[in-house]
Amino acid sequence: EAGAFTFGVMAKLGWGTPTLISLEVGLIIKVPNPIKIAIVGVLKAVLPEEKLPILALVVSFVGTIDSENQLITFDASLEGSQLLGMKLYGEMAFRLRWGNDPMFLLSVGGFHPEFTPPEINLPSTFRRITLEILPDNPKLTLTGYFAITPNTLQFGAGVDLYIKKGKFNITGLCKFNT
Repeated sequence: EAGAFTFGVMAKLGWGTPTLISLEVGLIIKVPNPIKIAIVGVLKAVLPEEKLPILALVVSFVGTIDSENQLITFDASLEGSQLLGMKLYGEMAFRLRWGNDPMFLLSVGGFHPEFTPPEINLPSTFRRITLEILPDNPKLTLTGYFAITPNTLQFGAGVDLYIKKGKFNITGLCKFNT
């Protein structure tokens, strides 16, 4: 863009010996007007130790500050994570808009199935926060979500079970949304 400048810096931070928590982060800034700032990165945590992890989190994230549209966004995704050897994944989003039409939104794992989120540059779908207790056959998963908007507080969870033996299968689920 003519007359605009974009620059950035990247860093890798670690904590512990050996490293238990690491953060690879980049900060990108576009100036002059409108000023736009982006932060991108990956947070990794392996606890209590890499040789025998109870919890291994890998969180990829991107955040923006857009002064022209008066909007702060933050999106994150759990991918390649596990708890006690079980696969853990899901997504979250945060939005804050100021000015004439202020709005706030935080979602970890999505929204209530009957809720229509506001038009504020959200991903088209959210993966629930999911823990795969048994990944194949039998398959047992736990899912959950939590969301806050200016006029709602939403949370829900579910348990899904699938078992197949020959020509027979059993499917069961239990969910609540509030």
